[in-house]
Amino acid sequence: MDDFLPFCIFLQSSVQYYYYQRIHRFQRRGLVLKYILRFTYFFVFGFFCSTCNNNSTQEQNTNSHFPQSVSWGVVSSTNQLVTESSSSSTCPSGWSKLFEQLHQKENGHIVPLQTNYVKRFSSLTAFSSAAKTAFTTIGPHIPTIRISLSWPCFVNSVWRKDMALAIEKLRLAGFIIEITLSHHDSYPGILHKTGGTSIASSGWAHPEAKSVFLAYVHDVIRLFTPILPAGTRVYLINEPVSMLFNSYLGNGNWPPGGKRAVSGFYTAMITMRDTLHEAGLLIQQAQWEPAIAKNIRINKKEETLDPILDYIFNWWILDALLHNCIDTVFSGDCTSSFLQTAPFTLGITYYGTIKNSTESITLKPTPSRSIIMPLPVMDFSPNPEYFSKTVKLALDKYPLTTITIAEVGLSSGNTQKAQEWLFDYSNVVQKETAVNFEKYIGIHTLFESAEFSSGEWFFHILNGCDTNTPCVLTPWGNVLLNHIDSL
Repeated sequence: MDDFLPFCIFLQSSVQYYYYQRIHRFQRRGLVLKYILRFTYFFVFGFFCSTCNNNSTQEQNTNSHFPQSVSWGVVSSTNQLVTESSSSSTCPSGWSKLFEQLHQKENGHIVPLQTNYVKRFSSLTAFSSAAKTAFTTIGPHIPTIRISLSWPCFVNSVWRKDMALAIEKLRLAGFIIEITLSHHDSYPGILHKTGGTSIASSGWAHPEAKSVFLAYVHDVIRLFTPILPAGTRVYLINEPVSMLFNSYLGNGNWPPGGKRAVSGFYTAMITMRDTLHEAGLLIQQAQWEPAIAKNIRINKKEETLDPILDYIFNWWILDALLHNCIDTVFSGDCTSSFLQTAPFTLGITYYGTIKNSTESITLKPTPSRSIIMPLPVMDFSPNPEYFSKTVKLALDKYPLTTITIAEVGLSSGNTQKAQEWLFDYSNVVQKETAVNFEKYIGIHTLFESAEFSSGEWFFHILNGCDTNTPCVLTPWGNVLLNHIDSL
């Protein structure tokens, strides 16, 4: 039977490619054919090739490769925690460039993630020391921590050294380490062009964005291969598409400061897709696990969400990375595919629902093709009903992809309300039986962090943990740890 294994592997890869291409065509149209294709795919590998590897098949069918109980982690953006990351000298970034640009016009106050907002820790060293101390308090309940490296800061040799020391310190303290390469840190300042029509070629729309990011990935691999074990989960980027909506189609307070900069948005989407694809292959070659943390928002049943907005905001980049479906004109069809792909993990970040606004833009992927897309309106309120629907929809769309919950934020001044949300969210995760679902929840956030404005949204679970201050659980932190104990 071992002689038959290569044929099975070839057959699986061939049919999987065809399955992905065909199922995508019918996914958005709701046709019965998609279910026929799905049945055919799983019949081939559930019956015809079941003898290729009986042990692995049995493991998959019992979901035994994932823990049966929920595991927990904490996640934060370094740019929301560490003042140093906002410094134009230490980390020249799209954020610092936009702030300087608007400050000259006395509009610097409109830019979020400024130093007067990001003030919990002055330096990366201060943060890592506090996080190390925190392990004694939360480690038995929450063993995983996801650290963002901050792409713009990696040009700084001191930052690189301090980040390597920080991650080694946290690993030795007992934490399971995940890393994120870009988490609301925008992009290095060298990719920023100032003002006017140049916004359309700044940031991820810059001609050099791909090469600059891939060079960063190589640097990360060289620096952390001696520190992080094989199998480490590496999120290449956190909430990439929502970031681009803010950057190019927003009100000008996200770098590069676009206001309905439609051409920049289109170029940035294509560049980001192709860059993440290649970066995923590099992470796989380093024997780590490539992942994407994607904000998925569906609409409430009483609200309207245009199919093109749903597709571009939620699924377009996931179809490319998870289904190997290249759709350069936003048609909903696969026009080509990558020659080689990496097996991305999808980490859902859930922060509420979406609906159409009254304003639309016109995208022109080609001179002869125009697409009218409504701009989104976000509702950030925690919502267990739509959290559950979002998880099930993702599992239905990507049945061969490992899917988990990369990040949720349960913010409320009312601790009782947050406790109810927590119970409902974890109940959704615990009861999910899909074989490709990892029962893990990343909680935002360990320490107080800026949320794009002054003031805290009651997210953090710990106060103190500084040199002369003990760790003290917040009311929300007490609720969280007590809930984990009860499971």
